[in-house]
Amino acid sequence: MNLKAFASLLPLAALTLAPMAAAPAAAAPAVTPPLPVGTCINLGNTLEPEREGSWGGVPVREEDLQRIAAAGFKTIRLPVRWHNKSSDKPPYAVDPSWMARVKQIVDWALAAKLNVILNSHHFDPIHDDPLAVAAWHGGVWKQIAETFKGYPEDSLWFELENEPHKNFNHTNLLATLAPALAEVRKLHPTRAVIIGGENWSGIKSLETLPLPDDPNIHPTFHYYDPFLYTHQGAEWTKPDMPPVGRSFPLPEDTAQLARDVDAVRTYVARTGKTPFMGEVGAYDAHIPLADRVAYHRTIAEAFAPTGIGMCMWAYANTFPFFDLAKGQWLPGLRGAIGLKDDTAAPPRPSGPRRQRRCPRPRPPRVRVSSPLNSPPLTNRCRAISSMIRRASTGQAMAPSLRPAHGRRPIFPAAARRGCSRSRPRARFPIPARSMCRCWMTSAAAIR
Repeated sequence: MNLKAFASLLPLAALTLAPMAAAPAAAAPAVTPPLPVGTCINLGNTLEPEREGSWGGVPVREEDLQRIAAAGFKTIRLPVRWHNKSSDKPPYAVDPSWMARVKQIVDWALAAKLNVILNSHHFDPIHDDPLAVAAWHGGVWKQIAETFKGYPEDSLWFELENEPHKNFNHTNLLATLAPALAEVRKLHPTRAVIIGGENWSGIKSLETLPLPDDPNIHPTFHYYDPFLYTHQGAEWTKPDMPPVGRSFPLPEDTAQLARDVDAVRTYVARTGKTPFMGEVGAYDAHIPLADRVAYHRTIAEAFAPTGIGMCMWAYANTFPFFDLAKGQWLPGLRGAIGLKDDTAAPPRPSGPRRQRRCPRPRPPRVRVSSPLNSPPLTNRCRAISSMIRRASTGQAMAPSLRPAHGRRPIFPAAARRGCSRSRPRARFPIPARSMCRCWMTSAAAIR
């Protein structure tokens, strides 16, 4: 191309490039400072069952909060069930004794210099009919907001609802939570409010999580991945209960974990908000302690570069970090998440893990009334064998086969639970003849 032809094209090039030069760069999202959650632990299975501690836990005591703080945790997450402690009719009054109990635990935690995430947990009706229940849910939060008016904003935060699922999803999330948020904002205009997404607030919910236009709203997600590992043998997940025996990490687990960490980075870059991990853990019934330690270390180290806070599930009872029976922290778990820990977990078992076998029952002695004492030995053995089988399968027993004090014999709880996971309840793990010999010396188990 000669110089004259090139010069003739310059005006056209200028007209083409001018709009591109004038177009402003895409505005970066406003950055919201992350909540200082730090290393956090849930007081799980305490205030979120139907009654405090009814899922095998124990009532919270002040020394629990002091112990948590001394271990190095910065925050507790306090799950609370409200719907069965309040009226579903206006003004949706909350049981005053329940509110006082929640307030007592929050006060204990704040006195121990812990941050507190106070939430609504298992507000069951809202997941079935979200918009119809929104006013009730908002009425409860009005009373929570009134109770904690004046509390420090830098250490008490509200999470409006735990793990939206079922009919409660991103299409109705903001409309459903609007009454609760409005009531909170009347008295707490700048307090941190936490919102999690659909499908049990899994990490993928961050991709489409809608949030109100409010600089003091903070996103959260829960991490129980891979679910087939963390919830193996968890009976509350039936009928889709993951089978026992899954290991971690498999090669695909490592790859997925890297993608999940990148998903958090992508979310922060896109929204300017830093989420925190509100729950993470692995079910202890079928996962050895050493494997749980390894799981927590793997997850904590993977997400550490993102700077997000992480809340362990849970302090005691299920997925526990603390052994209430022994009065001590489980070895190795605190160190796995970066806390000071002078204990070490037992070595990981070598070889593939097998499902736990049902324990052989060792019932206590008890005197059995007539007619079991009167028939010949063979008939007596047959009668006792029948009694054991009927007790193990939950069938009613004839009055003549009941113990002398009249209470129905119950087969040992550990054996009943263990057997029911791995075999049909109607099949007893001990042959009838051996069972009878055992029973003739130790008789019936009762409760």
